[in-house]
Amino acid sequence: MNGADDDSGALLSAPLEALLMRWPAERWSAHPSVIAVSGGADSLALLRLMVIAAGRIEPTPRLIVAHFDHGRRGAESDGDREFVEQTAASLGLESTVERAAPSSWRSARDGFEQRARELRYRFLTDVAQRSGARHVVTAHTADDVAETVLFRLIRGTGIDGLAAIAPFRPLAPDITLVRPLIDVRRDALRRWLVAIDQPWREDSSNRSLDPTRNRIRLELLPLLTDILGRDPTEAIAGLARRAEEGAARLNRLDETILESWQVATSERGCELDRGRLRQASEAERVGGLRALWRRMGWPQRDLTERDWRALGALAGSSERGRLNLPGGISAAAEGERLVLTAPAIGGAGSRESASFDDSADA
Repeated sequence: MNGADDDSGALLSAPLEALLMRWPAERWSAHPSVIAVSGGADSLALLRLMVIAAGRIEPTPRLIVAHFDHGRRGAESDGDREFVEQTAASLGLESTVERAAPSSWRSARDGFEQRARELRYRFLTDVAQRSGARHVVTAHTADDVAETVLFRLIRGTGIDGLAAIAPFRPLAPDITLVRPLIDVRRDALRRWLVAIDQPWREDSSNRSLDPTRNRIRLELLPLLTDILGRDPTEAIAGLARRAEEGAARLNRLDETILESWQVATSERGCELDRGRLRQASEAERVGGLRALWRRMGWPQRDLTERDWRALGALAGSSERGRLNLPGGISAAAEGERLVLTAPAIGGAGSRESASFDDSADA
């Protein structure tokens, strides 16, 4: 075999090896999996890789293609939907498609991107529950990780934010969201698709400079590449992996600290002991409060480092005070109690949308 053959073989095998290394087949082959497919290159590569992996297993695992049509790009959206349905049929897979109702966008208080994410993940969860699937699989890449890290750095974040996109996280009871391609570069997936002669769709909205994430991808990362003389994506993604490991250790400590503060808990909130909070350092207070948000399933997406510091200061003071935080969470400090309350189910920023909190879902 000559050098060109070696390169070709590596090109064809590397994405599959990366997927199976991150998510070995024995962890998912016993149950159906829902694959989120937009029609773009990343999701098409994920779909084709999952089909190859499933084809090596007996009995062949059931794969369900799920496509959510936001209905915001007219004929282009229609073309994406038809393309995904035809591709699924050509691979012998069942597909489920849903189109967002026009009324869905009336409650987009936090902007189109956040509302689209909520609707998309609600749809994916529903497909998984109806099909008995244990996993919803999305095509996030190392590029998505780097873009998310930069987005959160600009907004203000801690080590949890630097950890960026988790490869696995709970989506609903008995359903896990899986991102098995977060170690793979976007360009590598496109080269792989070209090598196997698999077309994909291009979303024209990805070229818009309106969303901040698009500007990070289209302007900031190329500028950093020009300044540094090299593409920083892999270095930033590597930072995210190390932050994930560090955050996991700190999160366990934060959970222990939180246990010593909690006085009472309800479905919508909890009470904390301010006397014990005052004994903690500022970093411990913020860490314990982040642990509380995770435990309660409250959205953290729009909380900046300034918000966390302000909440930590209120928790550790002896003064009365009140904070209204992103996500609809209120914090009221009086006497020796800090009371944190979420809005009623279905309200703005309520726990109804907390499961969909992720600033980088594709």
